[in-house]
Amino acid sequence: MYLSKLRIQNYRSIDELDIIFEKGKNVIIGRNNSGKSNILKAIDIVLGESFPAYHKTQNIAENDFYKGNTDKPIYIYCELRCDRDEELNYEEMYKNCYGFFLHGNYQNSQYDHEYGVKYITGKANQHIIQDPMFWHDIEKIISINKDDPEVHSYYINGKARSYKPYEEEFREKEYFAFAFKATLEQDKKIKKEIRFLYRENENSKWYLSFTAPIRTEFLQSAIIPAFRDPSQQLRIANYTWYGKLLRHFSAQKYDELKNAFKAVKDVAHEVFSPLVKDINDKHTCIAFPETSISFECAPDSKDDIHKNVMIYVDDGFNSLLNDKGAGIQSAVIIGLFNYYTRYISHSGSSLLGIEEPELYLHPHGRRVISYRLDDFVDGGKNQVILTTHSSEFITSAHENVNLVVVKNDKELGTTAVNTRFDNPKEKQILVKIENSEMFFADKVILVEGGEKYILESLAKHYGTIIKPDLGENWLNDCNISIIAVSGKTEFWKYAKKLNELAIDNYIAADFDFLFNGLNAFVNEIDADPKVKEGVDKLKNIIGYQNEDNKKNIDDIENPINREHVSSVIHWIKRFKFTNTRLYVLRGDLEYYYKTKAREQFNGIKGKEMRPIYLVSNLIDEETTIIDLIESDDYFGLFEMILSSDPETEEVKHCELNQKKNCQRFNGDG
Repeated sequence: MYLSKLRIQNYRSIDELDIIFEKGKNVIIGRNNSGKSNILKAIDIVLGESFPAYHKTQNIAENDFYKGNTDKPIYIYCELRCDRDEELNYEEMYKNCYGFFLHGNYQNSQYDHEYGVKYITGKANQHIIQDPMFWHDIEKIISINKDDPEVHSYYINGKARSYKPYEEEFREKEYFAFAFKATLEQDKKIKKEIRFLYRENENSKWYLSFTAPIRTEFLQSAIIPAFRDPSQQLRIANYTWYGKLLRHFSAQKYDELKNAFKAVKDVAHEVFSPLVKDINDKHTCIAFPETSISFECAPDSKDDIHKNVMIYVDDGFNSLLNDKGAGIQSAVIIGLFNYYTRYISHSGSSLLGIEEPELYLHPHGRRVISYRLDDFVDGGKNQVILTTHSSEFITSAHENVNLVVVKNDKELGTTAVNTRFDNPKEKQILVKIENSEMFFADKVILVEGGEKYILESLAKHYGTIIKPDLGENWLNDCNISIIAVSGKTEFWKYAKKLNELAIDNYIAADFDFLFNGLNAFVNEIDADPKVKEGVDKLKNIIGYQNEDNKKNIDDIENPINREHVSSVIHWIKRFKFTNTRLYVLRGDLEYYYKTKAREQFNGIKGKEMRPIYLVSNLIDEETTIIDLIESDDYFGLFEMILSSDPETEEVKHCELNQKKNCQRFNGDG
């Protein structure tokens, strides 16, 4: 079982959010303060160890309402998906859950002589939750009150075990959901409610339970926040996974532990008896009258024995886990949770949520944690949801990654878009570590290769000399990344993925892209049919140049043809493919090298090496990048990116100009 859908409304930075999660690894990325942490906190509220609606749990405060709007409730909806052949953890359900009231009508009752309890059956009501009216339907369900005289219900008694009520109730059910609501009452107190729902399949209606006693038995979860605190993540309580882990082992040797603690207690009594005698003397008593003080080194009860356990880590210096760094703490917590879910709880699946696992870790340490998470996933049996800024947790050629890109919109609050990397072509993007930064960008410039270094240098000059208001670091200030895709045939892979994530991207393509790449690009990114038609007509006009394999516009001998192709390049720039803009240059990078640059290339070979060599030698103030590179076309690209995107030209407007050009060329024979 795994968390398949999360929907949130009016919580912290989130006005309304809908996220799809998958089995295995789910990576949430985004800029600082985009709302990533709030997503994990929402999951923890509903699926965490503490009961969501318990009034003493401080999981919701007044400042948790989106933009302070306390007139609206906070809603958090978590939907779990169960594989058809997955066996639920009924043993844990019967051990920990007392049962629940189901919305419906009582029909029959039977007495379980083995357990001395009554087993009641009934006919459950069914409820509709549909996307167009989702929050309305959720509110309608939560507003059904079990104690209302007009509302009928019957009790599914988990203690009537011989009748297997849970097996009967959950047989062939694939979808389970928890709907949480928090409202601020007039007395400033937070009222919290939760409902448990389940159904057969995605086309079925929902059954409604008024409480949610069965949660961790469906999906055992552990949420690790950014700032590690083992005393919180490893709480020793009867309901926490860590408490259950320690209790499991301490119970096996309880008598030995009890005797050992008694021996410690006796020695402590002897050691501290003089102190106890003195401080309890009526002349020096430090407590209230009729009270006494003692010093104990061991617990008295069976339940307390495992609560006396502390974790020590020896990494060259043996000390408490609390005194170690965040990296070691993360590794230990992940490892212990992995062990518990594999060998102790015997649950079908588990969820590990972890915020910024890379904190305070060097690259090798990050990879260690990443491998630990991969091990926990266990081939898709378990689920990981993590937030990160680090490439080590994004790049992978071996697994299918569900990437959730989160942004903070001034009007809409936190927004999220899903994309997956399932096939080898898409995974090629992830393999290159440096590519991961594009998922954090607001805009991305895609280049073939060495142009990346030239563009970065030109951008500094542009922001310093041409547009000094920008500053030389304007690319980073504007959250713009330059990504080398390793060849024109790769443009479509990156553009398609960036379009899925609604990230604006600009392709700086060489001149020959017109003849050897444009058609394939348009087909691969599934462009709008009208746009395809317009590009096809442009191709028909310039197709006669293809056999000559022109590398730059100056290769075209006829001035009229050259003027025409310039016009074609101009109109190509007007096309917009979803979030993609094409910027076709008048040549390749070699075309833009000035004489002074070419003079430095003696002995320097390779299309990638030359731009690196040029940029690395820009250390004296006498030589600037524009002394080496014809910059006008590249500055035009910057102007396109910085300007508000002009309205996309209508294809028919392009066609009109194409017809004019066709007539002119036909007239010239």
